[in-house]
Amino acid sequence: MTKSSCRFAITGDPDLNQTSAHGGVVLWLELLRRTGVLHELPVSVAGRQGWTDGQMILAVALLNVVGYEHVSDVDALEEDASLCRLVRDYEEEMLGLPADMLARRFRGGRGRTFPSANSVHDWLLRFQDEAAGQPRKKGEAVVPKPAAELQAVAAVTRRLAHRLVQVLGLDELTLDMDATVLASGKRDALYTYRSATGKAPGERGYQPLTVFCPELGMVLGSEFRDGNVPAKVRNLELLEQGLAELPPEIKRVGLRADGAGFQQKLIRFCNEPASRPEALRRFGVIGFVCSADLDDGMRKSLSRTPAQWWGPVPGSELECADLDHVSTWGARPAQAGQLLRHVATRCALSGELGLGEDESPATDGAPAYRHRVYLTNHPYPIAPHEGAGPAMETADLVRYAHERCGHGEEVHAVLKQDLAGGLMPSGKFGPNAAWWQLAVLSANLNAVLRHCAFGRDWLWVRMKQVRRHWVHLVARVTRHARVQRLLFQPSRVSRVHRALGRMTRTLAHAPP
Repeated sequence: MTKSSCRFAITGDPDLNQTSAHGGVVLWLELLRRTGVLHELPVSVAGRQGWTDGQMILAVALLNVVGYEHVSDVDALEEDASLCRLVRDYEEEMLGLPADMLARRFRGGRGRTFPSANSVHDWLLRFQDEAAGQPRKKGEAVVPKPAAELQAVAAVTRRLAHRLVQVLGLDELTLDMDATVLASGKRDALYTYRSATGKAPGERGYQPLTVFCPELGMVLGSEFRDGNVPAKVRNLELLEQGLAELPPEIKRVGLRADGAGFQQKLIRFCNEPASRPEALRRFGVIGFVCSADLDDGMRKSLSRTPAQWWGPVPGSELECADLDHVSTWGARPAQAGQLLRHVATRCALSGELGLGEDESPATDGAPAYRHRVYLTNHPYPIAPHEGAGPAMETADLVRYAHERCGHGEEVHAVLKQDLAGGLMPSGKFGPNAAWWQLAVLSANLNAVLRHCAFGRDWLWVRMKQVRRHWVHLVARVTRHARVQRLLFQPSRVSRVHRALGRMTRTLAHAPP
């Protein structure tokens, strides 16, 4: 064997076994301790023996925070001795369980801080209920009823959202609804719509539908689906579920969606409070905006729109105008202050048409345009309809609709690329649905911490930078004279102290 050509002699140092590269995780543990969101989970998936649901959720959440992607990476957490000591010290207060109760769950004694990879896999398999395991028929889209066990994960997200609403003092939220394709090589995954259209031949995977709140930076609901399920399926059901779980402090909500939200039942639900269950009527008329279908009637409305009606959208190359189109759903003309209003945008045609866009041919020397039409119930400022959403000028409405394409779609990239939601751990639907929900929970934990500890400058920073500045901090846990100490590099101490101080002041303003 040849000798190493390195200039240094490489040897082991036993003292480094007590040093963690993830000392910043203490901020996440402190948030879980102070909020108590892992206390008394509504459904017990783990049973009476072995690891609790809270310990399983904590292990997978830390995998996502640190940057790992596979279930087997939980062993890397176990190898971090200082991280294990840190978690053990926080465990009782985070889970809301006394030490003796935790000890009694392990008849042969507990030798690990984190569950093993096999234990996590076994726990995930318990989310495969009868509905998730039903056979899929070719050519039929099926959305299984979410497993009851998922309520344990959903409850944590709900508690986090309630606490953050109280911290920020909000009474109005915006809900952005969108679906995303989650490509997966699992044999049992179904072909996606991109495979059927030829955009991604042979692609298999899943297509979760997500409701994102930009004011909170949190995902308030996400329904895991097979890849062949159209984005228009069960939108209303997911919206109802999200509204039912909002805290009582929220008095008004707004909804933004793409063409998948262009459904008569969904629009009626937003426009007519009497059509909803009684518990959801407190939101009044829900202001919405969604992309509309460009049918023959809409094209005729575009062609007869006078040139003087078109005006610029500041900060873009678009022009916008209100249409006099009368909806087949009974909307009155726009000038009468109706509950439904059609707004169109256009720009000179260049390149390929995007989804939901339509081309108008060039006539009489006028250039060809690409059009997009939005449907909304936000009224005109000059004569707002009583009880509708906030009045908006045409250009403001277009900008408001385009804001959905910012962080509302970026959150999918965060879940799939920055966190572990892009790699499915199983070939079965139920465990994959649970894995996705745990990635959503991890993203929500990060969102709460950004508001409460990091500050506004960190609200939309991607996880690569968050890990560099806040997670991957070298630290060591020691105990001396009955005092537990977490030792950081001197240059990092002030940063951690500022974050803890900001968290203390922020959470102190919200009731527990």
